[in-house]
Amino acid sequence: NRSSDLPYWVSSAMDFLKKWPHGDPEECGFTLPIYDGFEKDVLMAVGDYFRSLSQPLIPSSMFDLHRAILGSIQRGKTTSNQALQLASLLLPPQNRAQLLYLFTFMG
Repeated sequence: NRSSDLPYWVSSAMDFLKKWPHGDPEECGFTLPIYDGFEKDVLMAVGDYFRSLSQPLIPSSMFDLHRAILGSIQRGKTTSNQALQLASLLLPPQNRAQLLYLFTFMG
């Protein structure tokens, strides 16, 4: 379960936002205070969580690798799926799981 690598409140907030605005707020397992702008506040809290991590999900030691992959994608030498799959194998397991959950959320 990818969400088990995140605090419960973060995965619940992301699940809630995936269903916004057509989902039932009570599906999250608790009652939410719905008000104008609530979804923006939830998104800000999720963003704050990821910004507050002591280490980035993609370590700085892998920056050059990811920059090279981006260049390869832009030149059409590889697909983004191939490149991301290969690069993700080099990440620490918890980072990989959190990043996958984040990408799934964003997709």
